[in-house]
Amino acid sequence: MLLCDIGNSNANFLDDNKYFTLSIDQFLEFKNEQKIFYINVNEHLKEHLKNQKKFINLEPYFLFDTIYQGLGIDR
Repeated sequence: MLLCDIGNSNANFLDDNKYFTLSIDQFLEFKNEQKIFYINVNEHLKEHLKNQKKFINLEPYFLFDTIYQGLGIDR
């Protein structure tokens, strides 16, 4: 399973026990054959991600009681 945390500067991936980071520019060119389960806080990438068939948005599956909009729970 490939997990991805997309921020405003980087996209961080966890692939089994392997961790790697891509800049947003690199992320926009990233191609992969497997599904990518992601959390995104980058407003500029929302439309791009909606058009990617292999990218699965995890946000609808979580609800945190916080004053922050979206999944910026780390704030």
